[in-house]
Formats: sequence, C-alpha cells, structure tokens
Amino acid sequence: MYERLLSTHQLVAFQETKFNKEDSMQTNNHFIHVADSGARCFWSDTTSPVYNERHGVGLVLSSASPFGDVEDITSRVYKDQLRNRYLLLKTTLGEHRVYLHVVYAPDEPMERGNYFRALPVQFDDDYNEDEDEQDGATHIVLGDFNVTMDNYLDQTS
Repeated sequence: MYERLLSTHQLVAFQETKFNKEDSMQTNNHFIHVADSGARCFWSDTTSPVYNERHGVGLVLSSASPFGDVEDITSRVYKDQLRNRYLLLKTTLGEHRVYLHVVYAPDEPMERGNYFRALPVQFDDDYNEDEDEQDGATHIVLGDFNVTMDNYLDQTS
C-alpha cells in the first residue's frame, strides 16, 4: 500500500491512525521507509502521546516532495480540543513559506464547533512587518472536516 501511495503522491494525509502504543507508530514508520527511504513522517501522537486507539492524524511526504525542511509546530498551537485530531507543519516551497494543516474534525456537531474554534488562525509570518500587509504564506489544509452536504448520502454505502 505505502509503495503505491508514495510512488504516485508526494503528500499523503491520514486520519484515524488509531495507534494503540508508540511501537505501532514506529512500526508504521518502518513500513513507510521500506517503501520510500527518503519519506518524512509526522504524527499527531508525537505532540499528544495518548495512544488510545482513537483518532490520530498523520502526514507523509514522499522523497519526491518539493518541500524543504519541515518543522512540526503543532505544540505551539496545541489545545485539548485538537488532541490527536490536528497536525501543523511549517515548511518552504522554494523561498515561499508554507503551512501544512492536517485535520480530523469530530463528527458530533457540538464537538465539531469547539474543534473548529480551537484551530489557529494567526501565524507570525502571514504579514509583512514593514508594510502591514499580507506576505503571502500559503496554507494547505488536508483531512476530514466531517461536514456533509447530505446526511443520508453520507451514511449509505
């Protein structure tokens, strides 16, 4: 599975990783690196190490990914509502700043609202300090928003 995914995609987001212990996360990393030795893996469980077989998000960048060095900055914006449901990575594409967000919103409406309100909305380098205007950092958001257009269709297979 990983070999096929990483040979055709440069960026793969995962939701419901459901790691039950750190070993399962490390085993997963091993299989990813067997498929692509240059792949870079990031998991929400490293910010909030609660291995309860629930939730969890991840992002894998293949060795063909055009992104520069990647920094996991999830801990800077961490809130309980985001535990194992959000990942925030800071990187570059050429000289351009890029934020990669991986989301997995709750399916319960009340929890979902609290989740979306807890997401970060301000980033230090979104604005140019000298000109007080947008500097153009790009935000790429991937994942499962658990927002449906039609509840009936969402529940049928």
